[in-house]
Amino acid sequence: MANAPAKDRSRLLLAAATAGSIVESFDWLIYTVLAPYFAHAIFPGDDPVASLLASYLVFAIGFLIRPIGAVIMGHIIDRQGRKFGLVVSVSMISVGALVIALTPSYDTIGVWAAVIVVHARLVQGLSMSGEQAAVGTYLLETAPRDRRFLFGAVASASSYVGQMLATACLAILLGIYGVEGLESGGWRAGFLVCAAMGLIALWIRGAAQRARSSPNK
Repeated sequence: MANAPAKDRSRLLLAAATAGSIVESFDWLIYTVLAPYFAHAIFPGDDPVASLLASYLVFAIGFLIRPIGAVIMGHIIDRQGRKFGLVVSVSMISVGALVIALTPSYDTIGVWAAVIVVHARLVQGLSMSGEQAAVGTYLLETAPRDRRFLFGAVASASSYVGQMLATACLAILLGIYGVEGLESGGWRAGFLVCAAMGLIALWIRGAAQRARSSPNK
């Protein structure tokens, strides 16, 4: 029984590490699967295929910016600390998803709709490299010595959990809205879910930090 608090704390620390990876992979896949439903609203054109390709080009921009994000976020984490990096990285992913969800359509604000989504993806791309770096350091610092490889494996596998949740989210949204409903604006709910997941991840990480610094733990 004496080890129970320590075990609970270890589980909470692991949850804090994996939460961000789940949000990151959810965000990655939810954009991919929802693109066919929102491409016409953000990237309109006479050719629906061209609109879809434009949405995926913006998706690719998020990956192209990751090497730059790794350098920038690594520098920030070195200066401000790992705790700051864990908060900033998942916050940027969540904010980016919220911005995409709330972006007015092309019919409302014209080309600015695409500009806003591009910048939201850039912010998310910058943050995702920082998330990976911060989590790696976090696990090295907090995982029990005899369970570091296990914690690392679970953290790595958590990305698949995010992908499964994104797939389930799409299925639920299709069940609620149908194809026409998703195309009419229901797609925004997927990004709102991602933003909410980011807030949950922030709460878990805050609880883990408090548990780690508490002398009673």
